[in-house]
Parts: sequence; C-alpha cells; structure tokens
Amino acid sequence: MKRCTRIHIALNKTINRCLSKYAMRKGALLDVGCWNGATTLGYARTIAAIDIWGVEAMAEPAREAELLGVKVKIIDIEEQEFGMETGRFDVVVCNQVLEHLKNIFRPFDEIARVVRPGGIVILSVPNLASLHNRAMLLCGYQPSSIRIWGPHVRGFSQRAFTEFCVGHGLYKLKALIGVGFYPLRPEFGGNLLARFWTDACHTSVWVLERTGNPLMSYQCKYLNEGLQTIM
Repeated sequence: MKRCTRIHIALNKTINRCLSKYAMRKGALLDVGCWNGATTLGYARTIAAIDIWGVEAMAEPAREAELLGVKVKIIDIEEQEFGMETGRFDVVVCNQVLEHLKNIFRPFDEIARVVRPGGIVILSVPNLASLHNRAMLLCGYQPSSIRIWGPHVRGFSQRAFTEFCVGHGLYKLKALIGVGFYPLRPEFGGNLLARFWTDACHTSVWVLERTGNPLMSYQCKYLNEGLQTIM
C-alpha cells in the first residue's frame, strides 16, 4: 500500500474521531466535496446524523452519492452558493477539497453561513510546511503537495491557514491535529510524531466551532482590499 493511501486512511480515522468527540449526534451533516458519498455515510454513521447532505461539482459521482441516500447539490463551489438555508447544519466537513480550488473564499462564506452558531466545522488540507516539503524546497525541488503535474492549485501552511480560519472571529479553534509524517508510515511512528511536531506534519485537521458573531464575507474582503485583481 502506498504511503499516501495509508495517510488518507489515517486521516479518515482522525476525522471520525473528531466527529465522535466534538460533533452533535443525530443532527444535520453537510459534506463539502462529497464525491460518491461513501465517506459521507461513514461520517454520518459516526454521529448518527439524521439529515445527510453533500455538495459536489462532478455530476457522475454525485449521482452515486444520491443512490446511497445522500442529498446532493451539484454546483460549482468556487462560483455558486450552496442553495441551503442559513444555520441549517450542526456539522460541516470539508476534507481534502480546498487545495483543489483557486477561489476558496466563496465556499468559506457558504460554510460559515450554513453552519449554526455552536456548530462544528472540520477542515483538512495538506500541510505546505510539512518537513518533507521543506526539505524538497531546500534542495531546490518543487514541494510535492503542490507539484506542477498535480491536482492541487493552492498550498497552505498550517500556521497561515489557522490564522485565516480564526482571524475574523467567525470560529473558535477546538482542536488542531497532525496526520502523517513523511517518510514514516502513519502506523509506525508517523502519526505519533505528527502529534508532537504538528506544524511539520503531512496533513492537518482543524476542528472549528462557529461563534455567534455576524457573518463577514471572505469573498468581499479578498476582492475589495485589492488582494486579487483577476478571478
């Protein structure tokens, strides 16, 4: 089994442990980037969710998710609203999605809108500042988490992404967990080292609690402050 596959397995276990510890049981769950719904149903089983939704850009896997009983909105999450009521969800999971998006600000606005105050948001992205990425860059190589011939278009260091998540008062940080530590296998010391040296781990998991503060728009802040001129 490849190391990246082992890390994804460890990541899924970590997210389910976070759900067990922090998320409300028998509530409403939204999985942003639900793909074919298999992982979504695993999340739902962990917390006995009674209302299970997904957001997905790809029509074919979305239809597979619907066959499994997930209610899916098929949209371009970089450009479109989720089309769901404000404060509808008790739990939102967005696992390994944001690194594939150029515009992360629209989905961040929508996630903050649809989760209720006191609700939980669980996010996961690869850590650009992982030890193996640092070593590759030091040696003049492209970091593997944002390689040129790869699917990722954004890179996030753990510290910068934490500041982005909690810096506007919409969330409180409940937990920050490291998963995997290249070149070690997760089960043979990788996860243990990731717990102790979290900001150099392979992949990071954030557990956020939505505060009661009014919504602010990440999208408008991004555009109005002139941080990006072309979307």
